[in-house]
Amino acid sequence: MYRPLIALIALTGCLDTSEESPGEDTAADVSECCEASDTLDGDVADLSDAIAALQNELTALRGSMDQLATREEVAQLQDEVAALAEQLAQAERDAILLLSEDTTWTVGPTGDHPDLPAAMAALQRYVIADSAAVTLQLEPGTHRYSAPIALAHASGARIRIVGDPEAPGTVQLEFEESDGLTVRGGYVLGYLDGVSIVGDAGGYAGIHVEDNGVLLAGGAIEVSGFGQPDDDMDLDYHAPERESYGAGVRVAYGGVFREIGEEGSLHTESNDFGVLAVNGGIIEVPALTTASNGVGAGAYNNAVLIAEASVATANLNYSTHTNAAVMINNDSEASGAGHRVENNSFLDVYQSRVSDVTDGSCYRAYRSSAIHANNSSASNCQTNSYYASSNSHISAADSIASGNGESGYRAYYSASIGADDSESKNNVRYGYYASHSGVMLLRDTSASGNGSGNYSPSRTGSVQIDSFSFND
Repeated sequence: MYRPLIALIALTGCLDTSEESPGEDTAADVSECCEASDTLDGDVADLSDAIAALQNELTALRGSMDQLATREEVAQLQDEVAALAEQLAQAERDAILLLSEDTTWTVGPTGDHPDLPAAMAALQRYVIADSAAVTLQLEPGTHRYSAPIALAHASGARIRIVGDPEAPGTVQLEFEESDGLTVRGGYVLGYLDGVSIVGDAGGYAGIHVEDNGVLLAGGAIEVSGFGQPDDDMDLDYHAPERESYGAGVRVAYGGVFREIGEEGSLHTESNDFGVLAVNGGIIEVPALTTASNGVGAGAYNNAVLIAEASVATANLNYSTHTNAAVMINNDSEASGAGHRVENNSFLDVYQSRVSDVTDGSCYRAYRSSAIHANNSSASNCQTNSYYASSNSHISAADSIASGNGESGYRAYYSASIGADDSESKNNVRYGYYASHSGVMLLRDTSASGNGSGNYSPSRTGSVQIDSFSFND
């Protein structure tokens, strides 16, 4: 746009507008001037092209700069978007979701979750509505673990762990050198059923409930292999607090294990203790079976054990209860080992049966304890059927004692036995035997075939039959 104007100025400068007529010299000057103008015009043209080129380069450079700025902004925005996406994902992972409908997750190699710990971890994201429940359905087979499984969830009362209630042995939870299932710290598990929990003698308890935890169970649970039972266990009232004793089910410190299933029973086998309640623990099992344990059932230190209609076979030592309240009644049976309470304990074995006890008495109360054993029976015990000592009492109305190595009923050291309408027969020593300030309170009793005599007070013992008293 500047080239015509510059050329015109250059041409005007070459023309002389004086009055003199042009001569040859003037013509030569004009010619020279025009040539110079042409040269200058070429230079201007070249300069204009150069300026245009520079302008193009500048425009391109500015475009590049704008593009560079845009890329940096985009990159920054992309970083910010990525950070926000991660925050959103984390928020979604941390979010507590509501399960408002009944839900079932399968647990096992081909299930929704590979094992119980993974399923419990996944459940931590959820609150379960009061109207809903989550069932963790265990696949058949053997589930192996090397660490305890903590069943701890805020909505645990609405969590069910179920194997096969018809065949619990087909769903095994095996634990290596470890406790099994644990419920502690006030948590609750709403239901457990249809499983066999197996230890290798290295764990402390197959089911361990303590510190105000609660576990509600169905009627098809088997627990074995926790401890190494033998017939020489130290069963004084301090012993079960030691961790050297395992238990199929151990409940302590305000914990509660309660069976709510309508059918079946908890079965414990080959543990140190079949079931053990200590230090304020509560066990309530309407149908308990114990076999080949060191001790079938034990309760110590302000504990409560209720095991109605229970069956105990081939356990190696007494079912021992110290400073506890225990009910093992309503058609309960025991063989191989009997029941013992001591140190301010109470045992209800109403309508129970004990037989073939190879060590000691079938029912024994001592150290200020009491046994309610009305409508019960005891036979083939190593020593006595019913033995009360040291300020203890046994109520055994409508009971039968027979075939024992010593006596049917014995009250010793300021203890007493009330056995109205009872029968004592075919014992090696006495039918009814009171000694050392022991008292026997009897009405309408029957005694026969006892080797040393049917009724025997000895050493200030007292046997009261109907309205009569016989003293030595």
